[in-house]
Amino acid sequence: MPADHVHEIMQKCYAVRLRRLHRALTSLYDEAFRPYGLRVGQLNLLVGIACHDSVRPADLARALNMDKSTLSRDLEILNAKGWVLSLPGEDARSQHLHVTDSGLKLIETITPVWRMAQEKAAELMGEEGTRAIFTAADRL
Repeated sequence: MPADHVHEIMQKCYAVRLRRLHRALTSLYDEAFRPYGLRVGQLNLLVGIACHDSVRPADLARALNMDKSTLSRDLEILNAKGWVLSLPGEDARSQHLHVTDSGLKLIETITPVWRMAQEKAAELMGEEGTRAIFTAADRL
């Protein structure tokens, strides 16, 4: 029989609960985006890049609070699909990311699907849950 501290962590840990919620929401969005060959994390990057005319990968990773290896892996996919373009920056070591016309068209096409996924996510979390997520994220 597990010790009391095991049950305490399992029942009260914020990270455990958030990871469970994250997996459920990611699955919901990924399923909606599957016909478009896109995952929710990739859409997050695509939209993050589209919010700028040009953005350095390190700045994007910092803004989205993600590690560089995940960013690199997803950028390779977005590049290969023609949705993002990496152009040389001021010096040989830097690069700048841009969303292509094809990437902008994908965002436009997928927006109604994203809205439906948003509605399902809101139903799953309830009004209080959605408010709590925005409040907590805005504090970061």
